[in-house]
Amino acid sequence: MTSDNDVSQYLRHCAVAALILVAAYGLFVADFISSWILFAIVAVTLPRWIISVHELIHVKSDKQINRIISCLAISPIPLSILTLSYPQIGEIHLSHHRTPTTESDPDAYHIRGNLFVVILNALSAPEQSFIRSVQLNGFNFQLGVDLLIKLLILGILIFLGGQKFFWFWLFLRIVYGLGDIVFFRLVHH
Repeated sequence: MTSDNDVSQYLRHCAVAALILVAAYGLFVADFISSWILFAIVAVTLPRWIISVHELIHVKSDKQINRIISCLAISPIPLSILTLSYPQIGEIHLSHHRTPTTESDPDAYHIRGNLFVVILNALSAPEQSFIRSVQLNGFNFQLGVDLLIKLLILGILIFLGGQKFFWFWLFLRIVYGLGDIVFFRLVHH
């Protein structure tokens, strides 16, 4: 059973992970750290955010967590302009638990197929989940607002970092994709 103390800890982990990633990006843009150090920071920090959000999904609705986490959901730095927010991620994840690895499982595409298909699915998971969710549940006003916020965040980070943003974004996507393969394919297959 998860306590309020556990929830507070997950929320703190999210805040710390977000601050570390933004600070690392700033240090990278300012040439204080190398791309390899940035990758190492992303590799350690992004999974902490994802695990904390995953645990929060099991115990708190989007109305019970702060608006920032609800908007950003799978990553404190948007992985794409087509990413779902916490309510949609929660709905997909809890549905996955109700119908794991069946035709009704909205996460089954992560698991099925040969290794090449699994890798492609892992690298495009945020966009695939977005498209599948919108096809099934439609598009609502709050999701639209969240997408605009994510677009604004991406725009600011691109403006501040220029070409360096590409490397940061690539590292985020690689770490997210590897995590997707490990969590879905290796754990569930």
